[in-house]
Amino acid sequence: MTHRREINQAWDLVETEGALVAVRAMIEICEDSNAPAPARATAGAALLRAAGMFDRDGRDADDKPAVEMTAEEIRQRIAQLQAEAKALKPTNPGNSSDGSNGDDDDDDDDEGDLFE
Repeated sequence: MTHRREINQAWDLVETEGALVAVRAMIEICEDSNAPAPARATAGAALLRAAGMFDRDGRDADDKPAVEMTAEEIRQRIAQLQAEAKALKPTNPGNSSDGSNGDDDDDDDDEGDLFE
């Protein structure tokens, strides 16, 4: 067996059996009323993080998929994304040969810009 194959098998075990054992251990610690409070808190936080309830990449933990949003939440999210996209646009979009600034949008209304 090659060294690479052994490493891959080890990772497979960690990702399957190891993850299952770790989750079971954390649940046992959380449920053990005799476990020290810091241990229970740490295990609980690790479980919540594993479930995706803690945010580590800047995304809000309460972000929902669009299918779970109300119409108003979708409108608010679109407005937020449009504002973020507008902030990313360069202040001097370039010099096109026709003398325009490269912005084909003739109106000042940002409605619909997200999909253009």
